Amino acid sequence: MRIYLIALLFLSWELLAAEKGLLHQWQFIPEKIKDGTVEPITGARAKFIGTANVFNEKGLGRLELKGKDTDSRAWVTDDYNTVKMPKETITVEAWISPAAAMTWGGIAGVIQDNGDYERGWLLGYVNRKFSFALASEGHKRLTYLQGTTDFKDNFWYHVVGTYDGNTLELYVNGKLEGSESAHSGPIIYPPKATFELGGYKDDNEFYRGAISLHEISIYNKVLNAEAVAKQFATRKKEFPLPPQPLRFTSAPQLHWENRSTLRIEWEMASAMPAKLEWKRADGSQEKSIKGSANREQNLLLQDLPPNREFLYRLVAQGEGRTEYASPWYEFDTSFYYRLPDRPKRPSPFKNDETMKLVESAAKQILTKSKATQGYALILGSAGGRLAYELARQTELKVIVVEPDAAKAKAARQALNLAGLYGVRASVHQCNIDDLPYGPYFANLIVSGSLLTEKNLPTKDATQLMYVLRPAGGMAILGHMKGQLNQKIIQDWFKQGGAKSTASSANGEVWACVKRGKLAGAGDWTHQYGSADNTTNSRDDLVRGEMGILWWGEPGPRPMPDRGGRNPAPLAANGRMFVQGDRVLFGLDAYNGTILWTFFSPEMRRSNLPRDGSNMVATDDSVFVAVGGECIALDAQTGKVRTVVHAPNKKDVGWLSANKEQLLTTSVKTDSGYKADAGEWYDNASADQVARLVSDSIVSHDSATGKKQWSYKNGSVMNSTITIAEDIIYFVESRNSQLAESANSRILPAKLTSQYLVALNRISGKKLWEKSVDFSKCKNMLYLIHADGTLIVTGSEDIQFKYNDKDISKKFYHIYAYDVSSPALRFGTENPMVPKLWQNDQTPEDYIESEQDRIKIDRNSHHGRHLQHPLVVGQILYSDSRAFNLRSKEVLPIKVPERRGCGNMAASNHSMFYRNHSQTIWDLDADTKTPLQGSRTGCWLGIIPAQGLMLVPESSGGCSCDKQDITIQTSAAWVPRSALKKPKK
Repeated sequence: MRIYLIALLFLSWELLAAEKGLLHQWQFIPEKIKDGTVEPITGARAKFIGTANVFNEKGLGRLELKGKDTDSRAWVTDDYNTVKMPKETITVEAWISPAAAMTWGGIAGVIQDNGDYERGWLLGYVNRKFSFALASEGHKRLTYLQGTTDFKDNFWYHVVGTYDGNTLELYVNGKLEGSESAHSGPIIYPPKATFELGGYKDDNEFYRGAISLHEISIYNKVLNAEAVAKQFATRKKEFPLPPQPLRFTSAPQLHWENRSTLRIEWEMASAMPAKLEWKRADGSQEKSIKGSANREQNLLLQDLPPNREFLYRLVAQGEGRTEYASPWYEFDTSFYYRLPDRPKRPSPFKNDETMKLVESAAKQILTKSKATQGYALILGSAGGRLAYELARQTELKVIVVEPDAAKAKAARQALNLAGLYGVRASVHQCNIDDLPYGPYFANLIVSGSLLTEKNLPTKDATQLMYVLRPAGGMAILGHMKGQLNQKIIQDWFKQGGAKSTASSANGEVWACVKRGKLAGAGDWTHQYGSADNTTNSRDDLVRGEMGILWWGEPGPRPMPDRGGRNPAPLAANGRMFVQGDRVLFGLDAYNGTILWTFFSPEMRRSNLPRDGSNMVATDDSVFVAVGGECIALDAQTGKVRTVVHAPNKKDVGWLSANKEQLLTTSVKTDSGYKADAGEWYDNASADQVARLVSDSIVSHDSATGKKQWSYKNGSVMNSTITIAEDIIYFVESRNSQLAESANSRILPAKLTSQYLVALNRISGKKLWEKSVDFSKCKNMLYLIHADGTLIVTGSEDIQFKYNDKDISKKFYHIYAYDVSSPALRFGTENPMVPKLWQNDQTPEDYIESEQDRIKIDRNSHHGRHLQHPLVVGQILYSDSRAFNLRSKEVLPIKVPERRGCGNMAASNHSMFYRNHSQTIWDLDADTKTPLQGSRTGCWLGIIPAQGLMLVPESSGGCSCDKQDITIQTSAAWVPRSALKKPKK
């Protein structure tokens, strides 16, 4: 009877499991283990070997796998055909605790991934993000759907992957974190493969996971979102789960108080007791600082040693003892770029009449110029007194030019006694009429000889204007008591080609010249030059042969890995803005001085081919998106001017600005790409090609942040937003199902019901829309405007046969529309937006020779299939071809070969790109000049602007061309014509 009852219970469980669609389920607890075998709750037995061990810890059973370089392993069978497998639909559910990130980690799977042959399914993780991969009849490639959670080591997670015959979904701790619809039809399997647990294994690769397993279940049906949430809620109290994510209304910002003190500020969504935990990067010397119980937090990290890396996180205690925590962030105390502190020493000068005169003059100079950073050039030493005052009161690097050897020696000795010589000040003995410096470097020029000896420093101001920085550099000459009148000084400036303003009062005479912007110099204010996305600064000066102007910081250490396709640097009004890894630098474009640094651990943007940049510049501000905020920083000081928040607690997506208006878009929280684990975004998997789409566009006053208007209709593709002639153009999808997506990363296949839309920039009023179909552009989609023409470009994979071989390569599509009609500016219900032309690459266009086959190969990797178009004059450059902008004519211009991962940028006369090294293509002379030993990152790192070729360091992590020595430094290049000194 007892045997009968046991058999009956077993049959009942089998029937219940079948009703639930449950094929296999294992709990890895000691009671289920016998001789290295795991007895299933239902389905096939599992087994483990080596250093793998099952034990009970605080009432929670687990199978612990040790990871790589061990023999620990768990699996079901070496041939999945011997057990039941889901065919049409599947759910894989697991309670697991990863102990370390892996490039390819597995939880449970039957998989084969050999080149173009991809079969099976895998619930696992890619680096620190959980993933679910599957191949189907409708899409015979594995697509790795990734979640948004970065898992923390040694915490427990409930991870579920489902496929219903059309859609993959991934859930983490009860919440949907990703979905994609690239697949259809039954799951396709390899002829034979291992059914592996806790690792990634196919017939030629085996990645052993460092992971603990508590329970794994395989269903041949789909658990919906409600069922998954219920499964998690029912059991979550059994597991030590990771802290809840700490959400910010204002993301953390770090500011240097001094060389050894950092201030950290942040604001939480609600008031909670908070603290900051920090430690060295190696995990040693753990410390914590208690904060307040308020929403706003403000803490100091003190006594920081130089040149050290640290980790920190922010923790808060909520109701019911719920712990909230940020990820572990990093900061590096080597990223301090101010001048060394001034030593506390007495003045080396007597407090006599001369010193009082110099002190008064220095006050006047600094009041008039407002110069505090960069380089000050003093003509005539004045005994070192003026240099002392400027170096003592500012962050200026002071250079004194003194032709008299004895006076130069005396000035050096005095400045050395003050502890300033060689650190904040230097004295060069040389002829003032033949200054040994290149152009543009001096932010401030003054004269010590005129001040104390009543002598004008040179014959005229020609030399001064050569070295004076454009876009705001000031030359201020004066004397306090003497016989020179203001006309004499003004005439002196005039003879050097400069117009000055002068004043005289109480026996003092002052004349000032403020140098304007270089005539013909262009700006680079947006990701692709300007808001029209033409990747052309329209700089008229950057041409011909180039020479080095300056080089220096920032170097590679604060920069992100080059492969993430990161935001381009920006330049406007004599300044350059460079985004590193969670740090933004403001630099003087003409001498390389780092003006300020802005740190925020949530400031990161990558995969620009599928998104828009998170920063934009104007003459006086730089705007940067950090989480749900768009922060306006003063371009000269880096201080926060104003903050704009995204609506509905979302994140800020794309942005654009001019001096009157700031435009922002909103995306779902945590949607943006961040490339924290070496991502390159070069293939067609779902985690790489999904596009960022925005659900609203909002206009603000750029000075106050006050809202002006908003637009909300469909899902706007960030990579297409283009502004020209007061019209905003973009492509949006009106697929209503996108609103239900877990985040704002959307696969191209879901971006259906597409419209090309035009808004009035001032009012936000919709001018017109046009139904379009850019579904062929599967790898990316770009939109640019030039000369009344909208250009749309993208590429797709095309499979074809060549020499009886099946080949899959990528080809470009171009669509050109005429939007020049004035009628389109006023809005119309039935717009006439003519298509000017269309160009579709096909294999037949190219397969004519072996050389063309090579071209196709190169066109299909290293970013060559992602190239952003650019326009110079009436010529459109797309991929490796040149077109007449307004027609389909392919022009006989040989676009130079390049590696492709770096995008090209243009001025009116030259192009700049990375081949094996940085390269200049002179369009007028059709010559290519490589700059050996230098390279940029894998997107857009060279910008022609301000009359310069600006190249901040972005090659960190690059291993290409190891035979070359790579000089990892930021640099500015200038046309050699500008390096020619004026005649004496």
